[in-house]
Amino acid sequence: MNSWNVRAEPAPCRGLIRLAWAGHVAAALAPWVAGCTPAVAAALTATCLLALRITLAALPGPHCRLRALCCQDGEWSLLMSDGRHGPAQVDRATRVFTSLVVCRLVAGGRRFDWWLPAYAISAAEFRRLKVAMRCISRS
Repeated sequence: MNSWNVRAEPAPCRGLIRLAWAGHVAAALAPWVAGCTPAVAAALTATCLLALRITLAALPGPHCRLRALCCQDGEWSLLMSDGRHGPAQVDRATRVFTSLVVCRLVAGGRRFDWWLPAYAISAAEFRRLKVAMRCISRS
């Protein structure tokens, strides 16, 4: 059933963004604390800091490229941070958890990841989003 109408415009998740920063910085410092050779430690640190950009792009907030996700009569669409609006598809890699929906969306040949915690949108919208995503992942 794909007839669930959903409009998810999440508020910035500042706490989740701070947690991502802390986790990536801790992971970047770990090789140095563990005593790895400088070349290995530098490579691991660079990887952690590059991954931070990808993580921040997936969290609702100022670094995210997506602003809204909408489903009207089974048709999914995205609102981008630059104001563009277009059709989207929900990838089967999307996962639904109790208080988090990890969306994998495809639009215009590009993939977008979006982590939507329950507190970022209203409880009713979050329930509708979870149901719609579960229906897609099971089809």
